[in-house]
Amino acid sequence: MKSVLLGTALLAGSFCAQAQATLVSNINLSGDSYPSWITIFKNKVVFAASNDTSGHELFWLDNDTAKLLYNMNPVGDALLYSNNAKLAVSGDYAYFPADNGITGTELYRWDGTAAPSLVLDLYPGGISSGIEEVVAHNGLLYFGGLGDAYGNELWSYNPANGYKQRVTDVSPGGLNSFPRFITAYKNKLYFTATTLGGADMYVYDPMTNSTMLMSDAVPSFAGSNADGYTVVNDKLYFIAEEGATGRELYVYDGVEVKRLTDINSGSGDGIYNPFSTRNPLFGHDGKIYFAGDNGMTGVQLYAYNPANGTAAVVFILNPSGDGNPANFTAYAGKMYFTAEDGVNGYELWAYEGTGIPVMKADVETGAGSSYPSNLTRLNSELYFSAYSSTTGIELYKFSDSAALGVQNVRFAADVKVYPNPATEAATVSVSLKKAQAMGICLVDMTGKIVYSTPAQPYSAGTQLLQVPMAQLPAATYAYRIYDNAGTTLYTGRIQKQ
Repeated sequence: MKSVLLGTALLAGSFCAQAQATLVSNINLSGDSYPSWITIFKNKVVFAASNDTSGHELFWLDNDTAKLLYNMNPVGDALLYSNNAKLAVSGDYAYFPADNGITGTELYRWDGTAAPSLVLDLYPGGISSGIEEVVAHNGLLYFGGLGDAYGNELWSYNPANGYKQRVTDVSPGGLNSFPRFITAYKNKLYFTATTLGGADMYVYDPMTNSTMLMSDAVPSFAGSNADGYTVVNDKLYFIAEEGATGRELYVYDGVEVKRLTDINSGSGDGIYNPFSTRNPLFGHDGKIYFAGDNGMTGVQLYAYNPANGTAAVVFILNPSGDGNPANFTAYAGKMYFTAEDGVNGYELWAYEGTGIPVMKADVETGAGSSYPSNLTRLNSELYFSAYSSTTGIELYKFSDSAALGVQNVRFAADVKVYPNPATEAATVSVSLKKAQAMGICLVDMTGKIVYSTPAQPYSAGTQLLQVPMAQLPAATYAYRIYDNAGTTLYTGRIQKQ
């Protein structure tokens, strides 16, 4: 852990030199490894990839060396490639859909040590249940799957007692509704499902075990084909379309749905999801960012400002065509994303909220594109999948010096945070070289303290400081570790998803 004096430019988020992305591991020497499902679990980078001898299986990084976790399916792919999908972390386990070559695609879990195990065979008899997305919420797992005569519907599973329940019948008569984009908001689950009438937005209430079409729950809402569900500052933002306006930005506050934009006036689409990613909307510095098109500039970087109710282009990324910004994620106090500028191909970019976006890494140098995806942060590094004409599609990492913490030179310790980004809680792991009194506080971007503990004595060794975040809105927070005199020992950042 590098120690620097408090108050350096690092704390302000500046950097001295432009870094370049580096290849973590050439996993498949004879082709593409297609890294996906990149997830931080127990402070490890876990992902699915294909090497020279196995199908798409789970791997993990050990000191930046990719190691096959377990060959779950000796005759094929255990996990299907999915852009920006994550393993669902609940308690001490990571859950995911996989196929062992015998049961079809079913629900598995991994404890971080032993081989993954089958926990639910939703459709017994070797028939795949078709589970694609697993979401953890309030101790339960939710997913779309085929498990009985009702077709592919929304299910819940309780890991504590093994109880499973089909909770919807959106498309009656045994037809498949394929629930997707499952997102928790105000203790309810919002998702998109398909009926003979098309794709619509639904809401499931676990308290009443009931499901409603969103247009029934909020009669003023007439949108359809919704996606991009994103919670920012206790509001649910999403993309939907109406015949008169095309695909635009909407918001729901738990009571009322409002359409916020008409970027492409008339029936044209104003918002796009260029690569069908899980996160086409992203909250950063109080604004909502997305790929937009007013019908004249092509698909470029746009932002909606809730403070004044206006949407505007942030930057013309590609003056000669579509910039197609996508794969948004928070890292180093910035919004990282992928985009095309018409000169360097589709590469890795960052935006600080002011000024202009900057291309941060050109993996496939020249006019070629590396198509970075599955951007995932672990501590001070950003991991992602990217293409190079030399190695194919492999796992890369990028280091932004602004992501490093600031440490008092007298603080004899190593500090790590996991998971980061966090959803329910973050653990600040402090490896003390000698006894030390410590307290911790969490501060939002306005300077308000949202969590704090008094300093108390700790002995040498690894100490774990828990920071609850379940009730906090999605944003970037600064944390500070201090001694019993209030002297700052260490500062860093935690991202709440």
